[in-house]
Amino acid sequence: MEEKALQEDEDNKTWQRARWATARKAIADGTFEEPEIRFPVIINGPISSAKKLQRLAEMGSVPEALETTLVREKWISTTKPATICHVNFAERMKLEEKANVEYDVSGKFMVLFRGQRRHAMLVRSLKEGGTRQDPGETIDNRESPGNGKVKE
Repeated sequence: MEEKALQEDEDNKTWQRARWATARKAIADGTFEEPEIRFPVIINGPISSAKKLQRLAEMGSVPEALETTLVREKWISTTKPATICHVNFAERMKLEEKANVEYDVSGKFMVLFRGQRRHAMLVRSLKEGGTRQDPGETIDNRESPGNGKVKE
């Protein structure tokens, strides 16, 4: 575990050095663009895949799913494995229109991303009519028994 943490730290330093070098060059060239703000979304519950997140947030393509560590859950320290995807501000707004989302800056849910602790969003449930469904897919965590009724 410690070796993995040290490797992640070294990878993060390498990534940061490259990022700063690229930014300095872009500033000098006059081509620097401010980075887009991204929000990590924990893939879990009603959003069980990157493809479902894409549909719900009306994203142009399926977002990259990243394996990481959940370091805080409901304000309690943890080291659970987690999968996250990132959304931009407009996609976050779409997500919040269609789903009941937990996200706060007090650090209720935090994940590691490139060696940094980041606040993360968690979709608890979908709002009524929150998403278009594929045939045979349920709109929430409950399973369909196949008779047209949703199991309670």
